[in-house]
Amino acid sequence: MNLDCVYDLEPLLTQNSSGASSSPGARRRRCRKSRALTAKLDTGHSRDADADAAGPDFLQYIASLHMSDKIHACLANRTLVLALTAVPLTADPEATHYIIGEMLRIPDLVRKGRATPFVHPQLHGTTSQRHLAWVLEGVRFDSSPFSELITLDAPTVSLIELVAATQALILLLIQHAFDQKTTWPVNLGFELLARWTTILWTSAASRIPHDLDPWRSWILGESVRRAILMSYLLDGTYSAWRVGWCCHQLFVYALPFSSQGRLWLTETQQEWAALTNRGPEVSIARTLVSLKEFTGAFAEKPFEPGDDLFQRLLLVSHHGKKSVEDGLMGRSGGPTKPLMTVMSFTM
Repeated sequence: MNLDCVYDLEPLLTQNSSGASSSPGARRRRCRKSRALTAKLDTGHSRDADADAAGPDFLQYIASLHMSDKIHACLANRTLVLALTAVPLTADPEATHYIIGEMLRIPDLVRKGRATPFVHPQLHGTTSQRHLAWVLEGVRFDSSPFSELITLDAPTVSLIELVAATQALILLLIQHAFDQKTTWPVNLGFELLARWTTILWTSAASRIPHDLDPWRSWILGESVRRAILMSYLLDGTYSAWRVGWCCHQLFVYALPFSSQGRLWLTETQQEWAALTNRGPEVSIARTLVSLKEFTGAFAEKPFEPGDDLFQRLLLVSHHGKKSVEDGLMGRSGGPTKPLMTVMSFTM
C-alpha cells in the first residue's frame, strides 16, 4: 500500500509546476538569488482570480504563526503560491539586532570551552577539533587552513569531521557576515554552508559511528540537528540585516531538535544519564520536537526555555523579541528583565 504524505505547511505542487524534488540547499540558493524579485510587496495590480482566492489565505496563515505584528508574509507574484517552498517575511528589526548581538558572543564562548547553541565542548577529538581551532585563531581566507576547509570532501569524510567543519564555517560567517568592511567571501561561505547542511540532512543518520557511547552518540546527533537549524537562522538573520526581510523556508518547520536544553548543557555522561533515566517524560525519543511544534507551543502557552541560548534564538527569530518578552512577562505575572539580559548565558 502506498501512502501520499503532505506537509501541512507546504502547498501542493500543481501539475504544471516543475522542480518538485529539490534539496533544501538548492531551494535556499534559489531563494537567495531571487530576493530582488520576491522582496517587493504587492502593489495591488490585477492578478489571476484563482490565485487571489488561494494566495492571501495561505500567506495570512504563515504570518499568523508569528506572534510579532512586525512580521508579515509577502509575495510579488501570488500565482506562485500553490507551488511555493519559501515565503518572504518582513523582519523584526529589534529581533535582528538581538540575535546578531548574541551570535557575536558565540565564538568567544567556544574558545573558552563553554556550551553554545551548536558547538558542544565534549564532542570533538584532536582531528575534528582542528577546524574549530583554525577559526578561533583568526584564520585568513587566503591561508592554507582556509583552503583545506572549503575544499573538504564533505560526502566522504567522517560525520564528526563534517560536523566540525560546518560548525567552523558557521563561526566564520558569524565573525565576518555582519561586518560591513569585511573582505571575507561571505556569499561563498553561505553557498558552501547550504551544500554542507544538505549533505548533513540527507546522510547523517547512516553515517553515525557505531563505536560511540550513548552520550557522545546523542551529542553528535543533536549537533547535526542544531547545525542545520543554526545555518538557516544565520542565513535568515543575514538577509534581515542586509535587506530588511528574510526567506522563510517552509520545510524547516519539520526539522527536529531536543526540546530539553538541559540535556545539551550537561558536562558529564553521568549528568546526562541521570536526566535521561528520570522517566518517560525525559526519554530521548520524547524530547524531539519539530520547529513548528516548538514555536507553536510557545505561542499557545509561553514557557521559559532556561539557559539554552539555541532555543531562545529560535523563539526570538520566529516570534520577535518583544513578543517573546511579553510572553515571558505574562507567564511570570509581573515585570521581567529585558530579553538582552535574561536571554544570555550565565557568565
